[in-house]
Amino acid sequence: MRCSAHCAVLLLTLCLPVLMALATCPFDYAEPAKQLRLPHRRTDRISCAEMGSRTVAILLGPKASLVYYYGLLMGAHALALLLGVTFGCHGVAATIFVLPQSLWLCVRIHRQELLRDQDEETAKSMMMFSVALALGILTMPDNLSVLPMMVCALVTVVLKVFAD
Repeated sequence: MRCSAHCAVLLLTLCLPVLMALATCPFDYAEPAKQLRLPHRRTDRISCAEMGSRTVAILLGPKASLVYYYGLLMGAHALALLLGVTFGCHGVAATIFVLPQSLWLCVRIHRQELLRDQDEETAKSMMMFSVALALGILTMPDNLSVLPMMVCALVTVVLKVFAD
């Protein structure tokens, strides 16, 4: 099946970045009038609960919100590859270069000293994922090629290096 430009652009470029954007929610979504700070640490979540804020982390609980976070991060990669295979857009394979960053986010969320900028790092990963996805679809709509894959890898590395 040949890659349909309409399906690829609509499903892959719009839906998947939204999934990645939702991954920032478990720790920073609150009603605007009540949000005073980001509830990253356990004590912050408790104090937010005492203030009456309704964050996703408070509603789901600590373990379920982590599962939700993991699911959104890894679900974006899995869904991109599944839709790429379904629609014949093999360029979505370029998103595998962002997979190590996504796995690192799943590890670093357990380190208290790194939680302060977890939402920022997740947003950077979303940017890297979106650029790799778009570039992969544009350069390899029908079949995989070494040169475009290397360009996608290089762009992902440059975004990682210069976004920090």
